[in-house]
Formats: sequence, structure tokens, C-alpha cells
Amino acid sequence: MSPLYRFLLRFAIVIIVLFFAIQPYNWFCALTQSCRPFYLSDLIPKKEGKLPLTVFLEIKSYNSKLVFEPVEPIIKTVAGRKNTATYRLKNLGKRRISLRPNLVIEPPYFENNLIRHECLCSHIYRLKPGEEIEVQMRFEIKEDIEQQIISRRNAGLPEEQLKIRYEVKI
Repeated sequence: MSPLYRFLLRFAIVIIVLFFAIQPYNWFCALTQSCRPFYLSDLIPKKEGKLPLTVFLEIKSYNSKLVFEPVEPIIKTVAGRKNTATYRLKNLGKRRISLRPNLVIEPPYFENNLIRHECLCSHIYRLKPGEEIEVQMRFEIKEDIEQQIISRRNAGLPEEQLKIRYEVKI
């Protein structure tokens, strides 16, 4: 057996073992919501866009006993960059609160260009009285959005704000 063949075989075995070791870890994270999943695609560098984009983070909460707000309400980014939005949740009431935020993306064409790596809408959060936690949403914007924004500008249409909004009904 040639040295190159042995090297490629060992490399393939390492990749397969890594893949099968990562999947149970990610399932455990999704089940317990106590850790952050690990994805091999996060390690691959991507080409970033040139057009600067501003994403506004909003919260609409219908419960006065809950503080739910973005730590930074504006994210300046470009297409192709991985972004993390951090949110703060605090229970001001005297009872335990369970919530699952609903994601609303505006304008509608932006929804097709948003890649969600981690979304708050896929978890149920349970807060004890007085408890405060920070949660994160990880996302990326596809490069196609640059062409759509330029087309809208050339057509004379008004520029729309890119918004990621979570709504909470308890």
C-alpha cells in the first residue's frame, strides 16, 4: 500500500469519526439547551459581500412581567459574514414563565436571504421568578441580497430597513 493511499485512508477515517462524534453532541445540545452546537461548516471561510448592510433587531413582548431586549439593537454587517445577536431575558414576575419567541422578518424578500444557524424560535425558555439569561441568535445573509437591493435602488423604490423581530405571547 502506497504512503499516499494510507494517508488518505487515515484522513477519511478521522473525518468520519469526527462527524459521528459531533452529531450526538449536537443532539444533546438541542435536547438540553445547555450548550452550543458545533458545526463543521463554521470552520470554512466564505467570501463576504461589499455592500454595507444594517440589520435592526426588534422585540415585541405582550407581557409586562418580561424584559426581552437585544443587547445591541443594530448590527452593521455585509453579506456572507456570520453574525451573532445577543438578547437579554428577565422575569420580573412572581411566577415561572415559559416562552417560545416567534420570528418575523421584514421586508419579505429578506427572509429568503437569511440563513439562520441558531434561532431563538427553536427553543422554549423557562425563567424562574427574578431569573435573567442571555440567549443568542446566529445568522448569515446570502450574497443575493446585494443584487436585490441594487435592483430596488435602480428601480427608484424606497430603501427598506432589514428587520429581525421576535414576538412573544405568553
